[in-house]
Amino acid sequence: MQVWDGVSDARISFDWDTARSLGPRQPTQPTTIAYMIENVNTVSALLGRLEELGGVDIFSSTKVESINLGTDTEKLDLSSWPVLSLSNGKTLAARLLVGADGANSPVRTFAGIPSRGFDYGRHGVVATLKLSGPGWGGPDHKIAYQRFLPTGPIAMLPMPGNLATLVWSTTPERAAKLKSLSSIDFISMVNAGFRLSPTDLEYLHTLSSGQEEEVAWREKHTPTNEKSLPLHVTDVQAGSVASFPLRMRHADTYTGERVALVGDAAHTIHPLAGQGLNQGQGDAAALVRTISHAVQTGQDIGSTLALESYNSERYAENNAMLGESDLEATATLWYTPLLNAPSFHVAKRKSDQRVPGYIEGYVRRFWQASEDHRGTPEAPGRVATLIDRAHWETLTDHHESTERVWGAAYHIPAAKVPEVREYLDIREINGYSIQFTPFVRADASKPINTLVYIGLPSNPQFLGPQDPDALARHILKSRGPSGENREYLFQLEEALNELGDGSRDTHISDLVRRCREIEKEKDAELEVDVTVNGACGPLHKVEGTEEQEEVER
Repeated sequence: MQVWDGVSDARISFDWDTARSLGPRQPTQPTTIAYMIENVNTVSALLGRLEELGGVDIFSSTKVESINLGTDTEKLDLSSWPVLSLSNGKTLAARLLVGADGANSPVRTFAGIPSRGFDYGRHGVVATLKLSGPGWGGPDHKIAYQRFLPTGPIAMLPMPGNLATLVWSTTPERAAKLKSLSSIDFISMVNAGFRLSPTDLEYLHTLSSGQEEEVAWREKHTPTNEKSLPLHVTDVQAGSVASFPLRMRHADTYTGERVALVGDAAHTIHPLAGQGLNQGQGDAAALVRTISHAVQTGQDIGSTLALESYNSERYAENNAMLGESDLEATATLWYTPLLNAPSFHVAKRKSDQRVPGYIEGYVRRFWQASEDHRGTPEAPGRVATLIDRAHWETLTDHHESTERVWGAAYHIPAAKVPEVREYLDIREINGYSIQFTPFVRADASKPINTLVYIGLPSNPQFLGPQDPDALARHILKSRGPSGENREYLFQLEEALNELGDGSRDTHISDLVRRCREIEKEKDAELEVDVTVNGACGPLHKVEGTEEQEEVER
């Protein structure tokens, strides 16, 4: 795989030798590092296997018209079962309904499972291309090419013979322009995408037609190393040019009562990673194991208890992959901690290091135990964590919460991303959901997408709702390797209040108020104690050794 930057031309290559150099677990014999499989071949193989196995009814040319809960009758209680109404007039009641129905999953909607994420503001233009020769380094040596342009990467992936697949990530406006071009101009733009400078491409995108002649002239005057580039595109398959919006989405959970989500219904990943199919296959394999175990142990395969192992296994693994692929797709990371990030990770320019602002859809609470920061394993302290607002609304809390959670986002340079991710995974321990959410800057400029760690009830350190007075007293007596717990609370309030108008956090400020009142009470008690115990007569100067000994006695 050849990957290079469209501005600097800096280049890296991935092959078997690269994989072998990564460590002792890598293969010692030459092996393929990736496979390109056309969807029609995958589907054909699956249908063939189903026919071999038998015992499976396939409803061809049939749509699911609606999904509703069944009813409780004298003969059978289906009140918790999904009932599907089909376009062929049939009705099916499902002990377990598997949603493998894509990013806009009707099954997920039926189950009431939220899906969160954001749009990248880019569209992926795809097409099937014909090249000027078989190329690809020979019949047994295929090469994929990827060039990172300022508006998004362009990739050409090998297919049999002299065919290739194009995936070009670009702005929605440019995607529409590319689709509107004639075949010959479209082909010229693809060739230009791998060969010409970003400045040339900027100009070519302004033309409504005539790209063929312009590209041919500019190629003649642009020095290139053809050995490191894909062969020229000579044709495009009719009807294959299309585009789709690029999004990152992740369902809050993969399971519900008698429902399991797999593939894009559960998660949508940036195509740059090339992991969408792999993730879906991993989901399917894990769900098969879960169902098999439930059958072998006599469980109801649709119960939440039986499905829990599938959810816990796949959610964590996919969550990590979504985070990694998004960092690759955006090249940089905006990390939104509660307030502070280690300075050695952030961008060098002070203007890029720390941006105050807020996020919505979350709540900040001092409901997290701290055994290695402001407490110890024997006496854990308390620190703040972010909670999904939808989950918080199901809890009983003594405090109200505003719609906005203020904090600071930190810009992490691309070179530091792997180091930062490793650091955060340690700092934030486990039991967190990594989510990406829009961060609104305090200066009201364009929002940025940031990574946040959300506290989950499954985390043993997550304590849930706390009595405010008891929480304040606990904070006052706690101390850990990083210092007193009260110091963490007081500094957090001070820093939050300085971020901007409306940045005050009522939960934090109320805890600070309670802590100060408790401290005043203790100071008053101490003053009374000193007065009472010291009221044994006036002080006087001790004269001589004998009197000193008498006083000491």
